[in-house]
Amino acid sequence: MAPPLQMINARSCLTCRRRKVRCTRQQPCMYCDKTGSQCVFPETTKKTRQRKPTAREEVQNRLEQLERIVKGILEKRKDANKRENTSRTIDVARAAPDVAIQGSDPNVPTIHQYIGQHLNFQLDEHYANESASNPNQLDQISPQLSGDGILPFPQSSSQVDGWAFKGPSLVVQMSKTAYPLLDWSPILWDVYADHVAPLFPLLHRPTTRSMVLRGIQYSTPTAPEDTALVLAIYFVAVVSMSSTQCDMLLGESRDNAVWYLKGAVKQALSDARFLSNTSLTCMQALVLFLVGMYAENEQRLVWSMTALVVRLAQGMNLHRDGAHLGLAPFDTEIRRRLWWTICLLDVRSCEDNGTEPIINEEMYDVRLPLNVSDDDVYPGMQALPLERTGGTEMTFSLLRFEAIAIVRKVNSTTVSSIEGSKEDSARDYLSEVKKAHQHLNEMYLKHCQFSGVPSRSSLCQQIQQAPICEG
Repeated sequence: MAPPLQMINARSCLTCRRRKVRCTRQQPCMYCDKTGSQCVFPETTKKTRQRKPTAREEVQNRLEQLERIVKGILEKRKDANKRENTSRTIDVARAAPDVAIQGSDPNVPTIHQYIGQHLNFQLDEHYANESASNPNQLDQISPQLSGDGILPFPQSSSQVDGWAFKGPSLVVQMSKTAYPLLDWSPILWDVYADHVAPLFPLLHRPTTRSMVLRGIQYSTPTAPEDTALVLAIYFVAVVSMSSTQCDMLLGESRDNAVWYLKGAVKQALSDARFLSNTSLTCMQALVLFLVGMYAENEQRLVWSMTALVVRLAQGMNLHRDGAHLGLAPFDTEIRRRLWWTICLLDVRSCEDNGTEPIINEEMYDVRLPLNVSDDDVYPGMQALPLERTGGTEMTFSLLRFEAIAIVRKVNSTTVSSIEGSKEDSARDYLSEVKKAHQHLNEMYLKHCQFSGVPSRSSLCQQIQQAPICEG
């Protein structure tokens, strides 16, 4: 009977490998059998090839990851709601106890929509952070989640264009319908007309008044930039009021009203996609918001955002006079008011932060607005009216606009004379100031009958007694 076949090992035994002799790879091998050595073969470890997951399994794994993210967000929100017991939430509930958060009107945002927006924003942040490690992840999974999924990735979102203004918290969004904005509209418009418009007349009050008095009505959807402008008007009006006035006129504390409207304006500007929106209305809303933030001592924010506003204004050709662009007379006048208000913000914010203004005389060719009242201009007019002599609704703002133009000229004169003697520099500086005082007096001051004599005299003194740089 033939001997049984012995299995041939894949590797040499340890003895043959150590002695460096040829091994027959049998058990025992010929060399070990001949020498009487113990024949031991090394253990073979078979590599197990990892099975590549199928496309279905990969999508399932990523869906489970999404579910874990959503669950974590909901748990954090639940814990935050349990701990939250602030006076603001109580005031919102007291202000409108009968307001339904989730109504039957399809135009009214519901709690589910707010939560969905919040989750989408959190997911966008998560995948923005993950994209560096796995840049193909979103491209691979987004087609699987498109359609009627619970958490679809939005094709277009204001989150990108509204990066500078993150939306307010969930509580602010939920309370958007709780505040009686329709009841506040006539009150806040009157406050704006009395307190803000004389100082910053960048809006044409007759055409803006009807839009403001309609308020924010979800049943009749309006353009996002219109909503942003209305809320910005409300915001600067509340900022201009004292705490006593807010309590008396609105029945609400000033801190709560400012807090709420500040968040509402930020959200509205984000919804209007203000970074890519080229409408004049959106720019007016943004500038008004910065005016209010400046009054709230947010100089650092205003300084940073003014640089962005200047760039956006250049993209809209606001630094070019409308007459050179062939625009309608009314549009030309409104654009002039807006541009010079931006110039005023630039100068004031840079003064507070000790930097040079961004805008210089070579950057623009926009003329000063006309010394007329709002009733003198209207949409559809064929030509601009003649300027008035004396005080109008624009006179005080024109004085401020002329002043910042004079400051630029004086600064440029001082810089150009820096290599000369200090006496020449001071003489040029004083000459420019005297010319400015004479111009403003001839153009405006001597024709105006100010109700308060100190206002005229103090203004003259500020112009005439400007500080002169001395060595």
